Amino acid sequence: MRFPFEAHQGNRIPFQSNIPGRTFRNPPHPENATHYSAKNRVAVSQALDATLAQGMSITVEIVSPGPSRATIEARPERAADRAPAHGRTSLPPRGPVGCCRRGTRRPRRLIGKCRAGAAAGNVSAEGEAIRSNDYRKDTTVKAPSTRPAAVLGLDVGKSSHWACLIDRDGEVLSSAPVRNREAELDALFASAPAGTLVVVDQFRNIGSLAVRRARAAGLGVAYLPGLAASRAAGLFAGEAKTDERDAAVIARTALGVPDSLSGVPGRGEALEAARALSSQRDHVVACATRDKNRLRAVLLESCPALEAAVDLSDRRWLELLAGFGGAWGIARSGAEGPQAEAAGEAAAASTAPPPALIEAENRQVRFLAARISEALDEAGALEAETAALLEGDETYACLLTVPGIGPRTAAQLAVSVDIGRFPDHDHLASYCGIAPRVRSSGTSVRSVRASRRGDARLKSLLIFSCNSLVRSSGRYGEYYRACRARGMGHGRALKAVARKRLRAIYAVMRDRVPYRE
Repeated sequence: MRFPFEAHQGNRIPFQSNIPGRTFRNPPHPENATHYSAKNRVAVSQALDATLAQGMSITVEIVSPGPSRATIEARPERAADRAPAHGRTSLPPRGPVGCCRRGTRRPRRLIGKCRAGAAAGNVSAEGEAIRSNDYRKDTTVKAPSTRPAAVLGLDVGKSSHWACLIDRDGEVLSSAPVRNREAELDALFASAPAGTLVVVDQFRNIGSLAVRRARAAGLGVAYLPGLAASRAAGLFAGEAKTDERDAAVIARTALGVPDSLSGVPGRGEALEAARALSSQRDHVVACATRDKNRLRAVLLESCPALEAAVDLSDRRWLELLAGFGGAWGIARSGAEGPQAEAAGEAAAASTAPPPALIEAENRQVRFLAARISEALDEAGALEAETAALLEGDETYACLLTVPGIGPRTAAQLAVSVDIGRFPDHDHLASYCGIAPRVRSSGTSVRSVRASRRGDARLKSLLIFSCNSLVRSSGRYGEYYRACRARGMGHGRALKAVARKRLRAIYAVMRDRVPYRE
């Protein structure tokens, strides 16, 4: 049985389905409303109207085949029950289903509260009924009984945060700035009611201290992404952009829309240390890539022939460039080897610039080549340290058994993915950015294409690690060839293989068992 959204607009008769066992009882005259007919709906509506006109209250009992049981008390609307006109947006009341034509008397609105039996355990006595957004479901979603006693929204900053504390009814208890220092944060969390949920808009960097001190105080911590907070701000009155308003938006959004919150990873020391080292490794690799691009730009400007011959993934080339500079510096050094010969040939085929420019080029090339070599050495050392920290981790060991997953990808998955946050592999695929994005309206599907959201690093690792499976004889190699046979390009087929393999990755991480064909 489902009460439609129009119920709060005066529509007291629910949408009837042909599911047996749904009854409406108005003692001492029970009315059966399970039959799906307009006649019964109108009859029940008239009975309710007559009862309400006499000033009597009505108790509607919903009986389901399961153990759940709920009652709804309805009474005529009073002036005290009406919300202020400026505090809500409502449509004109409508009559019962099928009876809202011109000239039909519109009944009074019902004020309802849901009380579930203690044996059912669905919701606390004070919890209000919340209607499901899915019209196909015939159940009423109840407010969770674990609703926090209060929500503390923190708009974090470098030197100070703005804290807004509201209770479960939405009343602002306090709103004031607090310095980003341990003593001030500890005093703030100590003054918060027991069971308060602390919500931040950034849990790394400037928000990390607040998260640590909140956990030390025994409070729950959640994370509202900055994009979600920015979009939620448009739902509230006002256009000002202040820290005070941002903190209030964070708190009220966390209280009213708990599905918008994300968990803050809080794992063991080894995983946190591995995460820090993995992040540093990514930074070092990014710096090396930037320096490589800069080095190629310098070589291309002075000697395009040498730039075409250089392979920056070869350590011998990097050593040669770091020691002698550009083409003319290598040619004049007398160095030997295939790399030195290729540099000499490039210099001989090109016109030498003035000596001052040669010296400037050599200085740039030596500096950039040395930095690239150091960055690559540091990245290798960080990878080894990360692997050593994760050596005893069961999830990391199981991930290494998945085809195409090496130490780097396994480490990134182990430190970046908290598998308990994802109810199924589809949610994990969306988080990693390899789930398709569907754009549809009605019966028309406009497009189904790859999503551009998700974790960019995980997406890149998961997709490009499938290159080793393209020519394999296993299930993923066969699936790749089947995708190509259906007309997919290499990129789309590779993404399809990554999406298929993610099912196995999810099962391996969830169950912590090695991969099996």
